[in-house]
Amino acid sequence: MGENEMCNTKRSMTVLLILTILCGMFVGCSRVENNPNSSLTKQKSTSTVATTDHARGKNDELPNNPGNNENILDSSTLESWIGDYTFSEFSPPDQNMFYSITIYKEDSNYKAKIIIFGFQTLTKLQAKVSGDENSIKLIFEKYLPDNVFELYKEGDILLSFEKKNSKLNTFWGKIQPMLESNSKTGKVYFKIKP
Repeated sequence: MGENEMCNTKRSMTVLLILTILCGMFVGCSRVENNPNSSLTKQKSTSTVATTDHARGKNDELPNNPGNNENILDSSTLESWIGDYTFSEFSPPDQNMFYSITIYKEDSNYKAKIIIFGFQTLTKLQAKVSGDENSIKLIFEKYLPDNVFELYKEGDILLSFEKKNSKLNTFWGKIQPMLESNSKTGKVYFKIKP
């Protein structure tokens, strides 16, 4: 097989994988939107490359506040965290990674739906949210349908957020970014969707 044919085959496979992932995401989103008990409104597709650090579950420093209390606190302290958070990475020539986190209230508990997708990755999980109005941590609970890799176990701290000086700082836990340049913990990566 010639070099051009190999490149075309690679591109075709990448397009097919992305289309398959997106179809699965839309089906999963329609299940959530049709659930009258869910406060989720829109879901974004996201994914990650299984890097060595990601597979190892490298655990950088996490903010102190949520690290001491794994119990979910009363609703008034976590209400301000409800919403959608996104982050994306790009590595030339064609590696993308998209991270989508939706924090919502279910009964009296706060949960997070995390979707990470991109080059050779589709991760869909549910986490419990623990912390207060200043900082939270997302603690792995279970995998959601259509998840591809199973890298985490119950109780793993996936990542933490801290609000400081009107900024949203990310503290990587078991979830790690694709690019080494984004691996410094305690910096702004995720944006809150309006």
